[in-house]
Amino acid sequence: MQPETLILLSIGIFGLLIGSFLNVVINRLPTMLFSAWQEECKNLLSQPIEEEPKVNLFFPRAFCPHCLHQIWAWHNIPIISFILLKGRCYNCTERISLQYPLIEIFTCLISLMVYWHFGFNSTGVFALLFVWLLIPMCFIDLEHQIL
Repeated sequence: MQPETLILLSIGIFGLLIGSFLNVVINRLPTMLFSAWQEECKNLLSQPIEEEPKVNLFFPRAFCPHCLHQIWAWHNIPIISFILLKGRCYNCTERISLQYPLIEIFTCLISLMVYWHFGFNSTGVFALLFVWLLIPMCFIDLEHQIL
């Protein structure tokens, strides 16, 4: 295999993995922000604060938004799991949003374009980081308009 092909394949796979994580950011960050804002408001108004389970980007593990069943690691492989599960939850068979594979593919393609444009150097790395920050910001803003 040619070195250039290996680099493109590596960047593509890494882009898919980053896209999977960005889906978590897109779905959980607004919830985390709303929860923090609500807690701050209750503190300011001296209202009692109910203890809710804390949600962050790493806890709890991935779960189905319909049945709340935890998703096994092999059901969370970018693109492949979506295809094998036919776009449905393994546990409750409810449809999985197309957002998940689309964000993964989009992140993969954008990562490859950044590599193609800047190459594998410090500028390319910073451009990748910048693009990876912009993706969740754009999609969060599209849905919630809070940024």
